[in-house]
Amino acid sequence: HTEDEWLNGKPSAKLMKLLNRYQMMVENGHKPGLWFRLQWAFSLGTKILTFLNRKATDVINSLESAYYFSRKTELEQELESIASALQSIDIQKSMKELRSSSLQLLKDKIAKRYNTGQRKKFTIRDIKPRTEEFLKEYPVVLSTTYSAKSCISKDMVFDYVIMDEASQVDIKTGALALSCAMNAVIVGDDKQLPNVVSREEELALKAIQTTYQVDDRYNAVTHSFLQSCVEIFRDAPVTLLREHYRCHPKIIEFCNQRFYNGELIAMTTDKGEKEVLQVIRTVPGNHARGHFNQREIDVITQEVLQ
Repeated sequence: HTEDEWLNGKPSAKLMKLLNRYQMMVENGHKPGLWFRLQWAFSLGTKILTFLNRKATDVINSLESAYYFSRKTELEQELESIASALQSIDIQKSMKELRSSSLQLLKDKIAKRYNTGQRKKFTIRDIKPRTEEFLKEYPVVLSTTYSAKSCISKDMVFDYVIMDEASQVDIKTGALALSCAMNAVIVGDDKQLPNVVSREEELALKAIQTTYQVDDRYNAVTHSFLQSCVEIFRDAPVTLLREHYRCHPKIIEFCNQRFYNGELIAMTTDKGEKEVLQVIRTVPGNHARGHFNQREIDVITQEVLQ
């Protein structure tokens, strides 16, 4: 109804609240009394007094229409406000401030928790018999996957094991490391080269797999620890670490488009350097012998490095 256009632009939350209460009233067989209409007149204007006395279907239709109109207008205004704010933001400055603030907060939390005054000293022999005392003083322990289980007392486990570069970890030592903690965070990149398996180890692993009919998800010849975890822990939450801090933007952008579907965000800065990424072509021909290509070696030493 055109005569109900005065409702358009009223706060959508109020319109929805009125609609819900009015529908409950109608479903219970009641009509809106004077007190109810006066309450909403204070909130939405005096026209509501006669509006709520109309046929129930008309009231409900008009309130629904007004709600959608108002909500759409509010969302458009919100988007416009966000777009305007984004245009005025200095992203580089904001990122720098965010990193600085985050680091300060982290250091503050760590200082409050672990600044116990006098530092305790431990020898290598002390660590296992005094593990609980040691972990209170040094809550983060760095280790190889092979030694993670044996570097503290066998009666204790860590809260978390965080395994980095898991695509280059073999299944055997990776599985051992899982036994040293209550929770695991596996960090790795299946686009990178996997761990190297020697010929002798490959023969032994294949013999074990055949003899004991090992599930292929645990095949240490074809699977890195990361690949194995991805196939076994199907319900584990997965997060892509999108921010890249290492390479020049032009270098990582090649990898980004070639391997990562453009999902990486380069956090490094292009300062206009020349020849950041270039292709050096060698003379065509079959120069490779096994794992060596003497022609490529010569070009690198004599041309590229120069």
